[in-house]
Parts: sequence; structure tokens; C-alpha cells
Amino acid sequence: MDYYGQSRMKVEMKVTQRSNFVTFREIRLLPKTFWLHSIVIMSFYACYLPLIGNGSKYIQDRYGYSKTTASYYSGAVYDVSVLISPVAGIILRKINVTGIVMSCCAVLTVPVFPLFSYCPEIHPLILTVYLGITYTVFAICLWPSVSVLVSSDVLGTAQGITIFTQGLGVGLTNLGIGKILGSTESSDKTEQLANYSIMFWVLLGLCMVSAGCSIIVNILDIKQDNLLNPGLSYFPNKKLELSINERSSLIEHSASESITVTKHSGNNVSIRSHSYGSPP
Repeated sequence: MDYYGQSRMKVEMKVTQRSNFVTFREIRLLPKTFWLHSIVIMSFYACYLPLIGNGSKYIQDRYGYSKTTASYYSGAVYDVSVLISPVAGIILRKINVTGIVMSCCAVLTVPVFPLFSYCPEIHPLILTVYLGITYTVFAICLWPSVSVLVSSDVLGTAQGITIFTQGLGVGLTNLGIGKILGSTESSDKTEQLANYSIMFWVLLGLCMVSAGCSIIVNILDIKQDNLLNPGLSYFPNKKLELSINERSSLIEHSASESITVTKHSGNNVSIRSHSYGSPP
């Protein structure tokens, strides 16, 4: 009997494992919002990570800082992330509009690239701190949204797809940026800055793709199930609750005024009350 029971358990485990496999058809039927969200992840990290990777060298060539100082300024992005991540997480949990905040961060990141390229009057530390704030809030909104957009049955597969697209985008972008900046070792500063300018235009385009797709994701999500911004449903419910309370108070007030006292001859007093139905 033990042998039969163990054999039966092995068969059931194999059937369970087979039923847990995600088929290609299930992957193909993932919602449009998920695929657009994957593009958001890919394009944002493809513009962010190459900037950080080449930021130190650019600050040295553009602003004339030493290698150590330029590294400090470039690394300020992650210093800001360490400081504001807990506070940002608490605030986002309170307002519960992850999708809208994500789109705002993507849009606010767009000006960083032309400012780096064409505004040397602005201190680089200001731009890196600003980028650190937008990146931190964006990342906090970005990854938890994947589990909201897909069902738990395909969550692992969905996470794998997003990580794959992120790595693919970052890898291809780095190859392109390396090709563009291949001649930055030249002593001609004008040529160096021209190559950096091309790099910033490429990164700007990727950031705009991320911002545009995140806005489309929000529009589609709000029209369907409103999974990314459940906090938006609080305001209509609050108005409905106030309206119900006001109607209840009016009904009670009208009911109290409906009681009339009529005196008859003698000492007899009759109390006549009228009940009013609730207004339609």
C-alpha cells in the first residue's frame, strides 16, 4: 500500500507540474497594458543606465571637474535614492495612484537630457539630484505594477518578460552609445561635446517613448479596471457618501416636522402624524 501510495503521489505531482506550465497562448493573451508597461520599463532603463554609466566622464569633459569629484556628482543619484525611498513609499501607499505618479515621473525626467547637453550653466549636482528623485519614485511605482496588471498564474512569466526586455534594451542602447562615443578620447573638445550631444538625443528619444507609453497605459487602465490608480475611486465614493448623509438628515428633519398637534373641545388632545416617504 505504501508503494502504491507513493506511486500515486508521484503521478499527481507530475500532473500538477504540467498544469502549472504557462503556454505560449497564455503569454500571447497577456493584456495590452502589460506589454506597454514592459516597453515603459525597457525604454526608461535604456535611457537612465547609460547616462549614469557615462555621466562621470561627461562631467569631467564638459565641466572640467576631477575624476573623483565627477564620480561623486554622478553617484548622487543613488545617494538620493537611499534617502527618499522610505518616505516616497509611504506617501505612494497613502495616495494609491501609482500609474499617474509613474507617468508624471517619466515626463519630468525628459528635460534632464537637454539640460545636461545644452545648459552648462546649471550645476551638474543639481541635475543628478533631480534625476535621482524622479528615478527613485518611478522605480517604486514601476515594478509593483507588474503584479497588478497580470494574474497570479502568470506573474513569474510576466516578471521574466519584463526583466528580459529591460536587459535587451539596456544592452542594445549601451552598444549604440559606445559606438557614438568611441572617439571621445580625442583631444578636440568640440568633437567630444558633439558626440555627447548625439548621445543625449538618443537618450531623450527613449525617455519620451517611456513617458508616452506610460500615459497610454494609464488611459487604457482607467477605461478598463482602474487597477493602477484605485485611489481615484475614493473621490466619487466620498461624494456619494456625503450625498447619502445629506438626504438622510433631510428625511429626519421632515419627519420631525410632520407631527402636528390639534386641540379639540374639552381636555382631549389628539396628535396626528404624517409619514413621508423618502424622496425619489
